[in-house]
Formats: sequence, C-alpha cells, structure tokens
Amino acid sequence: MTSAQYQDLTPTQYETALAWLEARGLLEKPLLASAHARVAVFEHLVGEAGWFANADLLVREPDELPLDAAFAADELGLNPVAAAQVIRTHWGRVDTARREEVGAAGERALLSLLRGSLVPSATVEHVAAVSDGLGYDIAVGARDFECHIEVKSTTRKASGSFYLSRNEFEVCRFDGLWVLVFVQLSTSLQLEQVETVSAHWLREAAPADTSLAVRWESARFEAPREAREAGIGRLGDLLAVDSPLGASRQ
Repeated sequence: MTSAQYQDLTPTQYETALAWLEARGLLEKPLLASAHARVAVFEHLVGEAGWFANADLLVREPDELPLDAAFAADELGLNPVAAAQVIRTHWGRVDTARREEVGAAGERALLSLLRGSLVPSATVEHVAAVSDGLGYDIAVGARDFECHIEVKSTTRKASGSFYLSRNEFEVCRFDGLWVLVFVQLSTSLQLEQVETVSAHWLREAAPADTSLAVRWESARFEAPREAREAGIGRLGDLLAVDSPLGASRQ
C-alpha cells in the first residue's frame, strides 16, 4: 500500500496474487534468485488454462499462442518463441503421465470387454503385463486362431491420434496376426467406442528413414475416419452374438 510500484493493484488483488504464487511454491528464495523465475510463473499459468489439454493442436507455431498466453508472456518479458517452447515442454511432461494413465485404463477396459464378448473356448491374455517388448498388449487365442492386439486409447472426442513406437511398427510390418485397436474413453475413463485401425494405412503413413545416421523411434499418427473400422472384425467367429466388437458401433 505504500510502494509506488504496486499502486495499480488493490490490496485484495495483491493478496490474491501473492497467495497464488505461494500455493505453487513460486516464492521460494532459490526461484526468486533464479533467472528462470518468469518461465516458472508462465508454466504454471498456462498449465491451468482451459485450452492447455489441447496445446499440441493449438500451439504448433509461436504465432498461434492463445490470447491469454500471449498477454501473460508479454507481461513476463517472454518472447513468443520462448513462450511456445515452454508450452510444448510442459505439455509433453503432462501428456506423458496422462497417456500412461489413459493407456492403462484402455487396456483394462478392452480386456474386460473381450472376456465378456468372446465364445467360452477363446482365451484372452494380457501379455503387456508380463512383457512390454512384444509389440502388442493382448493375445486372443482359440483352436486354429490367434490374434495380437496393440491397444491405443484416447479421451479426446473425434480424435484418431496416437503414438506408435518403432518396435510396434516393426511388429505391424512382419506379424500377420497383429492388429491395432483404438479405444475411445470418456473423461472418467469409461469405455465408449472400439475401432480397428488399418494396418495398411499405418505402413503407408509411417515416416521413412532417409539416412543410415537417422532412425525414428516413436511417431505420432492421426488416423483419419476412413482408416478406422468399428469393432474388431479380425475376431470374426469368436465373437458372441450381438457383441459390441462386431460391425455395429457401440
């Protein structure tokens, strides 16, 4: 109230801002003495923005910063390039943790659905719980039949986006039993829809190694609607009557 530097703030505004900084650990002395304090404040601000969950789609270039992020960056003395980099880095960390949670939930949901949708003689094994190096998550078997299912899950509506490792892609190329199943979950991680992604489309869409010195190890795919088919048609006669994994959408 006595400093000319803060005369444009009411006591309530100052107290609210101070409480926000304190609650996020941004008043610690090492941070205040650091040149990265402005970056830390900006990272917390954007992480709480409503658009942040879709930052990978909304902020692909520095000139695509949402207005609130652009204003905050300017106030903090960050140029658009630096601000966009902070958003990408922070989103990557958050997205990795969220993808693991959603991926595990998708596998559990599909396992449950498979066990309730297949004929009694079929077996369903969660092989990813034993080894994550096989290039698929679930093995379905029966007499003279086997299917290797790689599960990709999302909570984004109308999205066909997923990550594929190089190992999974190589298994896709050489394992004729391999199938990629795309699971749509609700925000509360409840199963909503199951689709099969075309293996042919995957092989055609995958990036190519253009040099012996460079090799891609993970890639993000956006499967278009025409590359996705409802259910898991590969299971065919193993499906019980009226199974949601058949031709009709659930």
